[in-house]
Amino acid sequence: MRIRQVNTFDRGGGAESVVSRLHGEYRRRGHEALLSVKRRRGGADGVSEIDETLGHGAWAGSLLKLSRRPGEETGRPLGAGAWATGLRALARPRAALERWCGWEDFRFASSRHLAAWGDQPPDVVQCHNLHGNYFDLGALAELSRSLPVVLTLHDCWLLSGHCAHSFDCERWKTGCGSCPDLSIYPAIRRDASAYNWRRKRDIFRRGRLYVAAPSEWLMARVEKSILMEGAVETRVIPNGIDDAFFADVDAARARRTLGFEDDAVVLLFVANSIRGNEWKDFAMLKESAMRLADLLADRRVHLVALGEGGEDEPLGNGSIRFVPFIDKPALVAAYYQAADVYLHAARVETFSLTIAEAMACATPVVAADTGAVAERIVDLNDADSDTATGIMVAAADARAMTEATARLLGDTDLRRRLGANGRQRALRDYRTARQAEAYLNWFADIVDSRPKEASP
Repeated sequence: MRIRQVNTFDRGGGAESVVSRLHGEYRRRGHEALLSVKRRRGGADGVSEIDETLGHGAWAGSLLKLSRRPGEETGRPLGAGAWATGLRALARPRAALERWCGWEDFRFASSRHLAAWGDQPPDVVQCHNLHGNYFDLGALAELSRSLPVVLTLHDCWLLSGHCAHSFDCERWKTGCGSCPDLSIYPAIRRDASAYNWRRKRDIFRRGRLYVAAPSEWLMARVEKSILMEGAVETRVIPNGIDDAFFADVDAARARRTLGFEDDAVVLLFVANSIRGNEWKDFAMLKESAMRLADLLADRRVHLVALGEGGEDEPLGNGSIRFVPFIDKPALVAAYYQAADVYLHAARVETFSLTIAEAMACATPVVAADTGAVAERIVDLNDADSDTATGIMVAAADARAMTEATARLLGDTDLRRRLGANGRQRALRDYRTARQAEAYLNWFADIVDSRPKEASP
């Protein structure tokens, strides 16, 4: 099968990890797989950048190429800086004007070339994150009429007038407008959210889209959204995690390797750009850790914040240790294995790969009950210790997180049982091979049924 995936990047956050692992698994199983991205950050085979100059004249194309040079020469992200921004505005003046008006940028003619692949089109185009100023959403309607297009959602951007997550706002159900927060990623300059919402709805109405979500929580939102106007079939397919997290667990060895004292309390939280991440709740996490350090004043308590560098901060007689993003799954797995408890504080979650990773490493979880978290954790508040994998607490409730964590730290046997239960569930549910197989079986069904759907 010829499978083209589309995403903003091939390496980076959670979505990029899922996409890259699927790409590798498709190829390992003998399929022709191509991953097309806005910017290539890794070196895997079969990954290529979408040529953004397609559909532009020679002058505009030259400016777009030139806009990338500052990043290439200085090592900054490609296209960084005012110089690059100015060149891109000159190359695409109408798009720049529309963004000034608050319109989402869909002016990328290169998106319409994704149906081309040598002398044969792909059997399936699997689209992941389409925000990030690189994809013409209008191309979905045309592409999905000519070949199967599967949308794999990682957030709620396709459902709204601009934001990837709406938090408590429900205007996405009825048309957006009067947006309460234009700064939520992807931010817009002015409130054109109602226009953006209507434009997306009109695009979806013209399409024939197969929609996947990693959780029932996210799919429930899809079913109440404008995306359903173009959906011909939907499926919930949980994400898979790297095989490195399923390695044999040796917590003592992991602690020695990472330099933690044998008798210290080690807590872990993993996220990108932890302190400034608007989807997470670092304030809740920090307050909980400080309360716990006061409660356990006679022990060293270390909170490891993996995903952002910085100077260590004092925490009682321990520390908050900031660890930069690590692109080596085996090393990340060592941090999970070394931790007594994985703490997860978030404002929204569509799946939570990190909870799945913690479970695979036999580390019990205490997490804020938000979004799809309840689908990952069997809560000790509702189940016995033979089946529970962690404890859920109310979102933003640092005191409750402290109490739940102290409960686990005070009962080594309970902590080990919950960790073992979590690992068993992760082995069953969160293998990338399982996720890839679910998609490949679906792709085969879609391709086989396509002629029948196209007939009068």
